[in-house]
Amino acid sequence: MNEKKTPKRAPVPGSGVKGTKVLIKPDGRWYENIPESDADGNLQISVSEDEKHMTREEIATIQSRAEKLLDKDTQSYKSENMRGTQRADFLWMEKIMRTGTLPDKMAAFTVKIQDSPVHNLSCLQQLIGMVKIQGKQQCLMTADTTRDLFLEDLLPKNRKLVAFEHRGTRLRTASSKQLLLWIFEDRLKAQYRSFIEALRRMASDTIDKLRGKAISVIHQLLTTHPEQENILLPLLVNKLGDPVKKVGSRALFHLNKLLDQHPPMKVIVVQEVERLLFRSNIGKRPQYYGICFLNGIRVLGDESVLAIKLVKVYLAFFKACIKTGEIDSKMMSGLLSGVNKAFPVAKMDGYEFTESLDTLYKIVQLSQFNIGVQALALLFQVTDVRKHPQQADRYYRVLYKKLLSPEVATTSHSMQFLNVVFKSMKMDNVHNRVIGFSKRLLQLCNYMPPNLACAILFLISEVSKTHKDIILLGSVPLETNNTISESDGYTPTVETSKKKKKSKKTVQIDVDSLLKSTNMKFDFPEVVEESPTTPQSDLISNENANDDAVVEIKDEKYKPLKEYDPSARNPTYSGAELTLSYELSCLLHHFHPSVALFSQTLLSRQFIQYDGNPLKDFTVGRFLERFVYRNAKQKRVHQEYQPQGLRNVPVNSTPYLQSEETKIPVEERFFYK
Repeated sequence: MNEKKTPKRAPVPGSGVKGTKVLIKPDGRWYENIPESDADGNLQISVSEDEKHMTREEIATIQSRAEKLLDKDTQSYKSENMRGTQRADFLWMEKIMRTGTLPDKMAAFTVKIQDSPVHNLSCLQQLIGMVKIQGKQQCLMTADTTRDLFLEDLLPKNRKLVAFEHRGTRLRTASSKQLLLWIFEDRLKAQYRSFIEALRRMASDTIDKLRGKAISVIHQLLTTHPEQENILLPLLVNKLGDPVKKVGSRALFHLNKLLDQHPPMKVIVVQEVERLLFRSNIGKRPQYYGICFLNGIRVLGDESVLAIKLVKVYLAFFKACIKTGEIDSKMMSGLLSGVNKAFPVAKMDGYEFTESLDTLYKIVQLSQFNIGVQALALLFQVTDVRKHPQQADRYYRVLYKKLLSPEVATTSHSMQFLNVVFKSMKMDNVHNRVIGFSKRLLQLCNYMPPNLACAILFLISEVSKTHKDIILLGSVPLETNNTISESDGYTPTVETSKKKKKSKKTVQIDVDSLLKSTNMKFDFPEVVEESPTTPQSDLISNENANDDAVVEIKDEKYKPLKEYDPSARNPTYSGAELTLSYELSCLLHHFHPSVALFSQTLLSRQFIQYDGNPLKDFTVGRFLERFVYRNAKQKRVHQEYQPQGLRNVPVNSTPYLQSEETKIPVEERFFYK
C-alpha cells in the first residue's frame, strides 16, 4: 500500500530547522567579534554624557529587543547542533552534565562554555550554582573550574566588562550583532558578580579548607583581571579578621603577594586595610595582622603620599595603645617598626613628627629592650641635632643610659641597637659627647661576648673616620706588641730614660703601671676653667627629675670637671676627654684572638679592616660549626648569612690547608696548626 506523505512545513524563524542562521559564530573569543572602536569605547565604565539624553524607557525598550535577539540566536545554535553528526555528541554532552561524575561534569561544562560562551550562559549559571553549595567537596573543584573559565575564556584581556545601559546613544544606531554582544556582556557581568557572591559565602563557611580556597581564588581574580576589584579587595582584606589563625595568615600572605604583583595598588590597599583596622567590632589579632601587613609594604622614595598615609595610621594606633596601657606588646613593636620604615620617605616631603615625643622616651625606659631600640631609632630620625640642640641633648642622654642595660649582652636585636648607636655618634656635632660614648663602649667590651666586643670595636673604628681623636692614647701611636716604650705613647721620666739607655730593655705592659702613669702626653689642649663653648653649655641635668627632663640654668656658672666621672648621666659632661682609653690595654689580653687583634689595631691608630659581620662570625655557634666536616647545604630561596673568605672554607679542605698562615683568621689558626 502506498502511504501518504506528510507535507513539509515552512521554516519558522528561530525554530532550529534548516534556513536559520546564527548571528554569532562560535569561532574564537566572543570579545574578538566586537569592533576595535567599540572595544575602545568600552573602557569608559562610568555613565557617559550622551547617556543623559536617553530616557530609561528608551534604554529598557532597546534592552528588551537585544534580549530577544540573544534568546533567538541561542535557539538557532541548539538547532544547528541537533542536526547531522553533531546531534549524538550534543546529546551525550547534555547527559554527562546531568548524570556524570563530578570530574566528567566539570569537563563537559568547560567544553560547552568554551565552544560558544554567548549561547551557553545557562551552563555557566549552573556551574556557579554548584559553587554556592556549601560544605560539599564539589565546591572546591567547581570554584577552580569557574575561575579558569572566567580568566582564560570569558573576561576580556585589556578592559572591564561594560553594562548595557552604559553604552549611551550608540544603542540607537547599533546593529543586531552589536546589540546581541552587548546584552551578552551585560549578562556575563551579572554572572561574574554572582560568582563573587558565591565566593563570599564560601569564605564565610564553617570549613577551614573552603575558606582557604575562597581566599586563593579571590587573590587570583584580583591579580589577573580588574573586573569587580572594588568588591574583591574588601573580601580579601576582611579575611585578616578570620577567627582561625591559619586562615588569617593565608590572607596576609596573599595580600603581600598582591602588592608584589601590582605595586600601583598600594595606596588603595592601605585605605582598605585602614577601614578594617578602625572598625568598632574588630579584634586584637586582626589588628595585629593588619599592622604586620602594612609593615611589609615597601615604600619607595617617590611614594611620599603612601608614606604619609602609613605614618598617620601608625600614629593613630600608637595613641590608642598608649590609652590602653599597651606599651610593652607586639602591637607596639609593629607600630614602631612601621613608623621607622615609612617616616624617612614622609620626612622628605616635609612631614614632621611633633607629637608623642614624651611618650616615646617613656617607652624607651619602661618597655622591653627590643621595643625600646625601635623607639630610639624613631627618636633618632625625629631629632634634628643641628637645629634643635636641646632635643638632641635629651636624646643622647637616654641613649647613653641605654648602653648600661643588661639586655645589651643577651638581646637578639644587637645589630639594630648598634646601628642606632653608630648613626647617632656619626651624626653628633659635639666632640666631647662622642668621646663619652666611645669611652662607655670600650668599657662594655670587657664583659661582652666576643662577637659583640668585636662589633663594638669595629663600630668605634668606623666612627673615628668621621670624628678624629675619639680614642685618646697619648702623643705617639702605641706599638701592637706586648711591650711599652717611648714609641708606645708612654713618656718616661728622666730616670727611667737613663735606665732604658743603659739596659736597652723594654718594659712589659702592666695594666696597673699604666693606670698609675700620670705623666702621659695628651693630644688635646689643656683644659681652661671657663664656661664650655658647646650649645649645651647652659643646660645641666636635674638630678631630682626624670632622666628625660632638662632644666635650664642661666644665672649659675658652670663648674668644669677635672676628672672622668663614669656615673655621669650626660656624656657631654662626663669628663671622658680628661682620661685615656685604658680599656684597650685590658682588651689586649682578651681570651678571644680577634678581640685582641682589633684592640691592637686601634692602639696603633689604624682603622679596622673587616669585610664580614662580627656579630655572626665570632659567635660560639659559628665556632662549633668549624668542627663539623660535612658537605655544604644546597642553596635555599632565602639564603642565610655566609662568612667571607677563608671563614667559609672547610678547615680540612685543600685550599684552606695550602693557604699561608698569615692569611688564616687568628681565631682559626689552631685549626691550621
